[in-house]
Amino acid sequence: MRIDLQNKKVTIIGAKKSGVAAASLLLSLNAIPFVSEIESGEKVEEFVNELKSLNVAYEIGGHTDRVYEADLFVISPGVPSNAPVIVEAKKRSIKVVSEIEFASWYCNSPIVAITGTNGKTTTTALLGAMFTDAGKENFVCGNIGNPFSTIVTKTNPNSIVILEVSSYQLDFCDTFHPQISIITNITPDHLERYDNKMENYASSKTRISMNQTSSYYLIYNVDDSWTTSIASNAKAKTYGFSLSKILNDGAFLENNFLTTNVSAKKSHVIDRKEILIPGMHNVENTMAATLSAQLFGIESNSIQHTLKTFKGVEHRIEFVREIDGVKYYNDSKATNVDAMIPALKAFELNGEQKIVLLLGGEDH
Repeated sequence: MRIDLQNKKVTIIGAKKSGVAAASLLLSLNAIPFVSEIESGEKVEEFVNELKSLNVAYEIGGHTDRVYEADLFVISPGVPSNAPVIVEAKKRSIKVVSEIEFASWYCNSPIVAITGTNGKTTTTALLGAMFTDAGKENFVCGNIGNPFSTIVTKTNPNSIVILEVSSYQLDFCDTFHPQISIITNITPDHLERYDNKMENYASSKTRISMNQTSSYYLIYNVDDSWTTSIASNAKAKTYGFSLSKILNDGAFLENNFLTTNVSAKKSHVIDRKEILIPGMHNVENTMAATLSAQLFGIESNSIQHTLKTFKGVEHRIEFVREIDGVKYYNDSKATNVDAMIPALKAFELNGEQKIVLLLGGEDH
């Protein structure tokens, strides 16, 4: 779906990476972007320089009434849904969409979208590695770091977009419809944005599959009650993954082998112990990525090669160095208790004798 924005005024809320990317895409569509950023100083200096080079009008340090001179609002993922500027835009009947929604209007490739409280970045990067190893053109982007808007003009029917999507981005999606959606798990996180209600947070995650039809796929965590509930109401064809159950449609462990049933074909993909990234939580991530790869026709031998060689992503049980017999790992992306516990268990599975945890952050 391509929406004609020629000569339309579009306000972008947020002048950082995704905001600049959206502005650049809007220029290519002959729209008139205006970027507004509440922050100022060194945090936005780099992005302001990019806007200047693009000759895009902008303001920093706060939102003025200039933002409402718009046919459309495109907002960056860090902008709260209850921010006064968003509330006012809605009062004025200005359509508000996320950068993910906006970019999807111009995407020419099938999309695999991954969300969840934990594991979505690893699953996204792993799936990208699977497609690359299989020789399939792909674009890894979204919440993982590279904005969707930067790649859509490069997409084609033979490439695949692998998109990490946060609940913040899903909050302002209307027509977004990935061919495959993945929900890794749903546990308490960011609840301050959702009135401290889990059902509101889970409802946000549900939006990843709300526009999928029976010709699309939803991959979900059978061992997670929230994702199971979402799958039970989905219109898409569902495939589950589980560490504890044998499934007719999905991925599971059988005699310690990662095993899949997809399109009535059973495959013993790999011995769990041969998966390079550690931890049972990463077995779950591996299952989700494997199912998606198989639905795109990637063979088990190629998937197995990737799983034996994929080292993971930065800041997620990332080995730093060994000093005087002590191994140091960086798991700073474990920003909640439900992320930290599986990481600690991963070391137990690897037979580590003693673990010293250096833990910081807020006490909730």
